[in-house]
Amino acid sequence: MRVGASRTLTLSLSANLSLSLSLNLGWPKLKAKMMEQADDKRRRLITALRTAVDKVLADVAANRDRPVEIEEDGTGRGSRAKALCTVVEQTLCHKLARESFNGVLPIWALLERIERDTDPPDQALRNSVAAVDCVPGLASPAAKLRAWVRQVLNAGVAAQCLAAVLAPAHGKLRAVFYRPGAFLLDAKAVAALGATLHDLDANVTFSLAIETDLAELNTPPFWPLIKERPQPRPSPAQQQQQQQQQQQQQ
Repeated sequence: MRVGASRTLTLSLSANLSLSLSLNLGWPKLKAKMMEQADDKRRRLITALRTAVDKVLADVAANRDRPVEIEEDGTGRGSRAKALCTVVEQTLCHKLARESFNGVLPIWALLERIERDTDPPDQALRNSVAAVDCVPGLASPAAKLRAWVRQVLNAGVAAQCLAAVLAPAHGKLRAVFYRPGAFLLDAKAVAALGATLHDLDANVTFSLAIETDLAELNTPPFWPLIKERPQPRPSPAQQQQQQQQQQQQQ
């Protein structure tokens, strides 16, 4: 090998090593930032959940003889019930690993898998999943999830079903379906959700429409609290590294 070529190779290796070290050293900061954003979303979800529950409980206190329904009656009760369901849906779907399931929301597959694998069976979870499976016309996993949230609230078993989903025996399975930082993978967030659902089960009678509200359930959900931020474009250094990796593979 010529001296000039050797020197060029050495410089090239040094540049690649420096670039690699620079990118690797930047990863801890990037990871910390991502976790900080996840913490912020979990806090916002907990706040929104508590706010929605307080409004529903206020409706119950003012109308003790009436169940909480989705249908509008001119008082806003229906909108507040719908807002509660929407927040609960978002806690369950925060950081679901869509990319591992061809972009499809895998939440219903997770619920079916946990219901099937729970031993001994959790009757509340089994009945709620079966009830939703029997509803014709639910067109997507998201629609089934939304119907399931209404079903467990109607039956007064939301906290029990959440406990079944979060059983330690299903920890590895949840890790497959959720990305790090997910609401359901955080102990404090889960505790807040469980306590909230327990309050609802104990104090509220729900009569949330399912079969008669298919158009709403099949509408793509609007979940602003868990909307992912757009990923930043690669820096010039990252683009250079990607190009070099592609060239090496060729």
